[in-house]
Amino acid sequence: MRVKTFILLFVVLGAMVSGQVKTAGYFSFEFLKGQADADFPDGTFINPQLGLLFSGDITPRVSFLTEARLDQSKTVDLMQAWVSLMPSQEFNLKLGLYLVPFGGYNESSRPYQTMVINPPLNVAALYPAQWRDLGLVTEGKTSGMLYSFYFGNGMRESSDLNQGQQFRDNNAGKGFGGKLGMSFSEGVVGYYSYYRGKADGSNKRNIILKGVNLVWESEGYQILGEYTKAKIENPDGFTDGNGEGFFIQISINFKGLNPFVSYQRLKYRDDFHGMGFAGLNQPGTGILQKKRRWAIGVAARVYEIVLFKLEYDFNQEKDFEIDNNQLVCQLALSF
Repeated sequence: MRVKTFILLFVVLGAMVSGQVKTAGYFSFEFLKGQADADFPDGTFINPQLGLLFSGDITPRVSFLTEARLDQSKTVDLMQAWVSLMPSQEFNLKLGLYLVPFGGYNESSRPYQTMVINPPLNVAALYPAQWRDLGLVTEGKTSGMLYSFYFGNGMRESSDLNQGQQFRDNNAGKGFGGKLGMSFSEGVVGYYSYYRGKADGSNKRNIILKGVNLVWESEGYQILGEYTKAKIENPDGFTDGNGEGFFIQISINFKGLNPFVSYQRLKYRDDFHGMGFAGLNQPGTGILQKKRRWAIGVAARVYEIVLFKLEYDFNQEKDFEIDNNQLVCQLALSF
C-alpha cells in the first residue's frame, strides 16, 4: 500500500469517527559551507523538508497520529502512523509505526526541537536517523517513573548501523527493547535505554544497543547528555563490532537568544561490515571511525513560529588530513 494511501486512510478514519482532526507541521532548510578542501567549499543550500502531522481522538481513550515528511529526494516518507489505547496514565498502548523510544534525540529531532543542526556523532552513526519500527509500544508514568517497552521488526544488517532501517522483517526474529526514566528533582530526568534484535537474514546475529541520557533544564539553561554503546555480533572468524559515543550540550536562554555549545565523540570499529558489504557471509572493507566535534552556535526565535540557528562545527577525525570544519545555518518553522 502506498504511503499516500496510508496517510489518507488515517486522516479520513479520524475525521469520520471523531469529526475533528488536529493538524500541525514544520518546514526547514539549511545553508552549508565547508573548508577549501572539504565538501561544499563554495557553500550550498541543502536539506529542505516539510513535515505534516494529523492527530485526533476517536473516543475519549482511543486516539491516532500520522506524521509524513517530504524531503529533497521528492518522496513522501511516513514517519509515524499509530493508534493509541490509553485506559490510564500508567498504561498506554500504541499499535502501528512508531519512533523508537531509544535515548532522547530520536523522538525529538525535528528542526524546531533541537539546538544543534547536524545530528550528534553518536546519534548519526549508531542507529538509523529518525529510527522507526512497526509493532507495538507500551508506555506510562507513575510516582516519578517513566517507562516505554516496544516490540517490532527490528533493524536489518547493513553496511553500518545507520543503514539498518527496515519496515518488513528480514528474518524470523523480532526486535525489542525499552526505556526507563526517573525524575531526580524538578527539571532533572535521567533515562536508561536498551535494544536487542536479530539483524541478519540467517537469524543468527544480534545487534545490541544500550544508552543513557540526561535532561536538566530550568528557565535559564538546559543541559542535555546522551551516551550510546553498540555491539554487532559477527560470523566466526571476525571479532564482534563495537561502537561507543556520547554528546553533551549546554544552552543558555538570554533574552530570546540561546547560545549553545556541544562536545561529541565517537569510536566505531567493525571488521566485518562497511563499504562493499553484500550480506550473509560476504564481508565489507570494515569500519574504523574515531571522531570528535565541538559545535558552537546560537538559536534565536525571530518570530513566534520561526527559529533561526547558526552553528560552526570543529570536526576532528583520526588519520583525516583534510580540514573539515563546517558553517551551517538553518531556518526552521513550526505551525
